[in-house]
Amino acid sequence: RSELYYAGAAYDITPAFTLAGQVNYLKFHNSDNKAMLYAVRGTYAFSKRTSVYATAGYINNDGQLALSVSSGATGSNTAPGGSQFGVMAGVKHIF
Repeated sequence: RSELYYAGAAYDITPAFTLAGQVNYLKFHNSDNKAMLYAVRGTYAFSKRTSVYATAGYINNDGQLALSVSSGATGSNTAPGGSQFGVMAGVKHIF
C-alpha cells in the first residue's frame, strides 16, 4: 500500500508563454521507500497549432526506490535511494 500526493499549477506569463510546475510525493506504508518529484515546464505558442516546450524534472528517492524522471525508460533508473535530474524539449504541432 502507498500514498500519492501531488499539486500543480500553471500561469500564463503572456498570452503566448505559459509556465507550469508540479510536485509529487509517493510514500509506501511500513517502509522507508518514498520519493519526491519536482517538475517545471515552459510552453511558448507560435500559433494555435504550433508550440515549443521545455521541461526540467528532479526526483529524490529514499529507501530502496529507484524511480526516474523519465518514467523508468530502459536503463534510466537511478541506484536505489538515488536522485536524478532530467530535461526534455520539443515541438508540438496539431494537424
